[in-house]
Amino acid sequence: MQEYFIILAPLLIFYYKIIMTTIIQAFFANLKVEIINNKKDFFFKIIFTSFILSFAIWWQNTLSMFTDISALNIPVGDILFVIIPKYDLSLIYFLGMWILFPLGIGYAIYKIPEKIPFVIFSFALFFFIRGICISSTYIGIPPDHITPYLNIPSFFNLHLNIFSLVQFFRNDLFFSGHTGIPFLISLFFWDFKIFRNIFIIISIVMAVTVISMRIHYSIDIIGAYFITYGIFKTSVVAYAKIEKILKV
Repeated sequence: MQEYFIILAPLLIFYYKIIMTTIIQAFFANLKVEIINNKKDFFFKIIFTSFILSFAIWWQNTLSMFTDISALNIPVGDILFVIIPKYDLSLIYFLGMWILFPLGIGYAIYKIPEKIPFVIFSFALFFFIRGICISSTYIGIPPDHITPYLNIPSFFNLHLNIFSLVQFFRNDLFFSGHTGIPFLISLFFWDFKIFRNIFIIISIVMAVTVISMRIHYSIDIIGAYFITYGIFKTSVVAYAKIEKILKV
């Protein structure tokens, strides 16, 4: 599998250069429009929700580290491990996280720029609640799991780790972020049928991927859909109240 990552490395760097440049340009263009349209609080909402998101990511990663070193993590059996064969799908695991997700966020900036603060807030709530679930569910990763990125060349793996700023937490299982995040993005695009369906499919593919690599259990996958939907609905109500407070 190493040869695939060697070929992908320069292509991914070029991809990110184009995507991130486009996202930044679109963001500031939409920001300018919002300010011109007498929505000067839009910039403050971006800063406020970004601060909450930063805290939520720190919160989740801190609790993931705590859970990772806990002596209480005990592996369990799973019926899907019998049905779905074990296979190293690190390439799909990687592509789903670092190529398709940024594309979805970039498209959101184009299609629903006025909802950017809400999108950021929803992700923040997602990471915050996931941190709570992780720290209260002491289930150990299966002993025969396949560590993602294990076969990536060292120079590319180093670049990846620097970019993600996180390590592979082995016991942050419930609930699956790789399943929940694309499903959450699909909820943002619910009125855009094509993108909604694309990210639902991505979510299902990622669910099969993490099960095949034995880095999640079926309960992590099933729970991700219900909890993520609840997070989205909670975000709608909570953000509406926050908007009223910020306008005071």
